[in-house]
Amino acid sequence: MSASTDVNAGVPTEPKRKRRFFGLSTLILLIAAIAVWFSVHVNRRRIDALKIRIAQFSELAPELDIADPAKIAVLKHAQQGSNLHDWDVYLPKGRYRLRLATRAIVDRGLTAESKSVSIDSGRHHVSLERASDAKRHRITLACDGKTILVVEEPKDWYHPEWGSSSENQFDRSEQLRADRPVVLFRERFMKPTSTGVSRSTSDPTEGILLWIEPER
Repeated sequence: MSASTDVNAGVPTEPKRKRRFFGLSTLILLIAAIAVWFSVHVNRRRIDALKIRIAQFSELAPELDIADPAKIAVLKHAQQGSNLHDWDVYLPKGRYRLRLATRAIVDRGLTAESKSVSIDSGRHHVSLERASDAKRHRITLACDGKTILVVEEPKDWYHPEWGSSSENQFDRSEQLRADRPVVLFRERFMKPTSTGVSRSTSDPTEGILLWIEPER
């Protein structure tokens, strides 16, 4: 009987490769790392987009411009309601008074019937608010978040159905001479006619007049 011949005899065999297995904990760590990287990437894109939008809004939002520190600077904020007004104000070195009148308001110029409070030089935030209840109207003047003057008027001082006319100035920052009064707000209430229709008049009326003037 002939001996069988092994055809693979003498041929070197490759060592068997060990298979690598990932455990469950390794897989969880890998998924967590990918999730963290993805969230960081998304947040960076959102932050970049927000920076662009903030820069765009900053360009649109006006700012108080004090090009000449020897002049008064005024900027009116966007109105938050029909009865609330506020301004950023810069006053050069000196002493000033905020004056508030609610009667004998003329269409031009000032009125002698007013209440006033002293205000220092520098930057200030001035606000004026009119509120009403069943018995009275209350006009509140505040400076830098603190109430500095309150005027109360009876119910018949203002009739909403009659309407009013007002001046809206300083939507953009303006600078004015410091030795002259600066009117921040003027509102004049209309009066009814014999036909029942209300209209504005050239005569002094009830209303609101707010201005700044240097102390004499």
